[in-house]
Amino acid sequence: FSNGFKTGTSDLDVVFTSHKSGDGGSDRAVSILQKFAENLPLKDLGFTNITKIFQASVPLLKLTDVDSQIEVDLCVNNELGVRNSLLLNTYCKYDRRVLHLGRLVKEWAKKHELASSTDGCLNSYAYMLLVVFFLQSVQPPVVPNLQMLEQESFLVPDRKWGGEDYWETKFKMHVDDLGPSSNKTPIGDLLINFFQFYTRDFDWRRHAVSMRRQEAGKAVDKNSLVLPANEDQWYVEDPFDLKHNLAGKCTRAGKKRILDEMKNALLVLQQTGRFTKCLPQIPSTEFYMKCRISQNVQPPDLLEAFEEFDLVKLHFPKPDGSTRMQAFLQFGDAASRRKAHTKNEKYICDCQLQLHYSSQHSLAEALTQCQFSTYEMASYKMQRQVLEARMKESQYNGGIMKDMDMPQDMAAQLAFQNAAIFGKVPPPPPPQPVMMWEEQK
Repeated sequence: FSNGFKTGTSDLDVVFTSHKSGDGGSDRAVSILQKFAENLPLKDLGFTNITKIFQASVPLLKLTDVDSQIEVDLCVNNELGVRNSLLLNTYCKYDRRVLHLGRLVKEWAKKHELASSTDGCLNSYAYMLLVVFFLQSVQPPVVPNLQMLEQESFLVPDRKWGGEDYWETKFKMHVDDLGPSSNKTPIGDLLINFFQFYTRDFDWRRHAVSMRRQEAGKAVDKNSLVLPANEDQWYVEDPFDLKHNLAGKCTRAGKKRILDEMKNALLVLQQTGRFTKCLPQIPSTEFYMKCRISQNVQPPDLLEAFEEFDLVKLHFPKPDGSTRMQAFLQFGDAASRRKAHTKNEKYICDCQLQLHYSSQHSLAEALTQCQFSTYEMASYKMQRQVLEARMKESQYNGGIMKDMDMPQDMAAQLAFQNAAIFGKVPPPPPPQPVMMWEEQK
């Protein structure tokens, strides 16, 4: 299904629908997706990077089409997602400026690494809601409130929050009989006004972004909506799922980054009138993923697990007594990171990996909360080769020298190396061990 904002780099969202009794729950969705992953010859059909994301609120299977390199997200019975996409697509059909402004804002957010809720920002879908809400808010409005215009109910069941909810998803689908907007503002001016609206006019502390209830010239009080929210919390309401605040995971640092980049974009557009000047002039050459780890997971476990995916660096948190810590994996290109994502939900020691795309900004924020050690894969591999060579030299008559016959530092390194290779937990190191990698300051 399509929401109308697709670009050359957009994902393809596919929904498998089943009307059998009991097929609506997440457990059933996982079972169906598991069959797709295990029983279909996906690689023979031209797909690669098969990734299971079954722990999400909406379980899905991610695939990459080999020929086009298009990312495919397959989910089961996500009727609410289909209705969301149809709503946005209908707004695009009513006025093409919705599409053009949405694409510009989406590109701006992605290029500045602001389109990820796991990094404390908003996701791409939330930015599209900001675009429609803004176009509803200007006077005269560029688009009407299509949900308010429809009278016939259209309820959709949803079990995402544990129980069974029925959400009202009505909206006016046939927009051809609506008159065109009397607002003729060109797209360039709308882009400037968009950034001005959210940095100067919109009161994030008191008001909510709610397409469902917005009318031109009015504001939506965040405390009038379903979920509780304090002044510091942003509120971007899903147009149908009223229990979903898409800004609920925004961090203080994430909100500041969004507003700072919006203010900068506004200034640049007012001074130059060129959208390209709003984008980073030097593309990023660092690609990150992050994952939560248990105390039993050690640096060699992650280095060994992701070596085949051309891992460049591992940023590993120093133990601070927390039961769950967060590590950052750094890759040299997007393709390597995408391949590494296929290890999502696989186990390392006692920890099931939950891998999320991340950015240098998220790592910088994490560094303010915890100390990290950085391990370079190239250094790790070189040290391993040296140890393997020394181990071969120490062998004689088909056996290995006894620990008492070799230097203490070599015995410690060999024990540590064997643990890394065979997955055993290494013994406590001697007082001053010789590390297998170089810690980067």
